[in-house]
Amino acid sequence: MDAVIASGQTFRWPLGAVLAQAKLPSSAIGVVAWVNRDLGKYYVPVSVVSENVAASPIGDPSMILRASLDIELFQWRIRPETGQDKISDYTTLGGVRPTIIRAHQPIVLELKQRPSGPAIVDVAAKYSGQSKPEKQEFRMILP
Repeated sequence: MDAVIASGQTFRWPLGAVLAQAKLPSSAIGVVAWVNRDLGKYYVPVSVVSENVAASPIGDPSMILRASLDIELFQWRIRPETGQDKISDYTTLGGVRPTIIRAHQPIVLELKQRPSGPAIVDVAAKYSGQSKPEKQEFRMILP
C-alpha cells in the first residue's frame, strides 16, 4: 500500500480491511518513508503506533535491513553527506566473530552518535559463496 503525505502528517492504515484479511505476520510488514531531493531518494525516520496508544518520545533512529540471501560478513558505517575529510572505518556486525546472517533475518543498525541532517549509511555485505562484498549506500535525513 502506497501513500503520499506531507511532512508531519499522519497516515492511517486500515488494518482490518487490509492486513487482517491477508493474514500477514508483523515480521512481514515494513514501513519505509523517503523524500526526493537533487541527489535522489533520501530515507527519513518514521514511527508506527496504534491509534489507541500515545506516541513515545523519539529516541535514536534505527535502520532495519533484510537480505534475500545468507550473509557471511556484514559491515556498515554512517557519515555526514558533506564536510567530513576522514571517513570512519566500517563496523563489522557481530564484532571479531561475526555469525552468518540468514536470508530474511532482520539486520538492525542502531544509528547512535550519528550526524544530524543529510547522512549516508554505507553497507558492505559478503553473501555466501561470493568472493568479495557488495557495497551499497543509503542516503538519509536524520533528526
